[in-house]
Amino acid sequence: PPNAIFALGNLEFLNHKSLTVIGARKPSEYGVQVISDLIPTLVSAGITIVSDLEQGSDLSAAQIALSHNGNVIGVLSSSLSHLKNHKFAPLINDALAQNSGLILSEYGKDYPPTKWKFAQRNRLIAALGQKLLVTEAGEKSGTLHTTTITRKLKHQIFAVPGNIYSNNSVGTNNLLKQGALPVTSSLDILNHYGKSANKTSSKTLNPSVAQINLLKHLSNEIDTNRLARVSSIPIYKLLPLLTTMELAGLVKKLGDRWVRA
Repeated sequence: PPNAIFALGNLEFLNHKSLTVIGARKPSEYGVQVISDLIPTLVSAGITIVSDLEQGSDLSAAQIALSHNGNVIGVLSSSLSHLKNHKFAPLINDALAQNSGLILSEYGKDYPPTKWKFAQRNRLIAALGQKLLVTEAGEKSGTLHTTTITRKLKHQIFAVPGNIYSNNSVGTNNLLKQGALPVTSSLDILNHYGKSANKTSSKTLNPSVAQINLLKHLSNEIDTNRLARVSSIPIYKLLPLLTTMELAGLVKKLGDRWVRA
């Protein structure tokens, strides 16, 4: 364990339900879409996202969480004094200003980021998330170092199934063979947080414009395909939206149909 941890931001996030999200440094279009679909529903359920705030899938997860009024815990490979030089300092500063971020480091004053510290940082990232989601990973991806630590901690690992011909999916598909739980929707993750996962975060109590417009079509029971047609919302966008609304208690699912709650 580290000798000390230095912090900036809201320490209360350490008491929240949390999920570490890691993936490819150069995510595919598929990987980007997966993160875009999963993260909004997870943060609306009150789950805090843990990230290394570095380029790629990890950063995308943090960006999307923050853009949907979620909270993020970021772990640096440098001291906090080097935050001003961080490549994504504006994003981090905005998160801190909005009370949506907690930035942690185990390094004291004037420690610059160095590659050899990434492995040390990864053990904190693995420990801070109660569970771990891997969106994409190559066969020898650095993300697999974090999964090894996560197994030792006996935290649940989730992996997104991928194209068997894609290099970015070799690692995640191997994780599934080794016992990671497959994720094809946000509910696959939320179901493992149990009843203690909040139905909605305090920041998202009011329905969005998209949700209000969708509710207009839900006075009577309607199946998903018809709802997509009448609302002009593509299925891939409609399903996560409906899941978010279900968690918020706005709609109910009755078999393959939906209706206003």
